Amino acid sequence: MLRSALVVPSLKQVALYEPPLSLKGSSPTSWVARYDREIAQGKLPQALVTVIKGIPVDPLLAALPR
Repeated sequence: MLRSALVVPSLKQVALYEPPLSLKGSSPTSWVARYDREIAQGKLPQALVTVIKGIPVDPLLAALPR
């Protein structure tokens, strides 16, 4: 994606997501194995829900049902 922004003249804007970095356990990582499995199986919506529920950003989002 970032490379495309450099070489495609018609591409004016890009949105990038940088995953959180856990320093000394500051962010839980127990969700990563499930996320990896879901990505490998092509279950992209489920993988997104796993990230949303796994990263403690918003309690409302963490309460989403699977």
